[in-house]
Amino acid sequence: LKVFVISIFGALTLLPIMSAMKWGFRSKLSLDEIIYLGIENYNTDTYISVLEETVGRFSHINYVALLINESQLYSRAFENSEFRSFWENSIIYTVVCRAFASCKIDLNSIIGQYSLGLSSDKWNVDPGLAGWFFVVGLYLPIYIAFVIFITVYCFKKIGQSYGSTGISIVSLFSFIYLYHGWINPYLNIIIYMTAISFFLKLKLK
Repeated sequence: LKVFVISIFGALTLLPIMSAMKWGFRSKLSLDEIIYLGIENYNTDTYISVLEETVGRFSHINYVALLINESQLYSRAFENSEFRSFWENSIIYTVVCRAFASCKIDLNSIIGQYSLGLSSDKWNVDPGLAGWFFVVGLYLPIYIAFVIFITVYCFKKIGQSYGSTGISIVSLFSFIYLYHGWINPYLNIIIYMTAISFFLKLKLK
């Protein structure tokens, strides 16, 4: 419990920096600009705004209802590869798709365009993990297996490498990102922690 409380406190403390990194990378800012933006974010108004943005991710429940009503439209779009699939996430996918100029837009952008009349640069309309159930169609068993793998299996491996501290960190990221459908940053923290553990083991050898 102590580790979990410390993790929550740490995450709340780092929210402005995490927000600066997210929007900085999306806006293709340089590293020093992102750092400066993160420092600037440490004021009452900006912190409240960042906190509201994080809490606002719970709005994905509304988009689940939307997908239920228009499931045929989005299932057809999924089958036609009009947007990025649930497994096409993480820094590895980003590097590969950019190398081959094959990157696709996200499901949340498609929802914004098809159902909400928003431009493609609007992101915060993700339907969460639950929403994908009404999109994947016949691929549902694969999707369920994917979710089990990135939760149960990854939690187990992180626990073996980092113990309860690592599990607390991944749990926090799953609550902030994975539950709300932001699979990319969740997978990235898994990849980073796995890479660090791997290199540490090599160093010890």
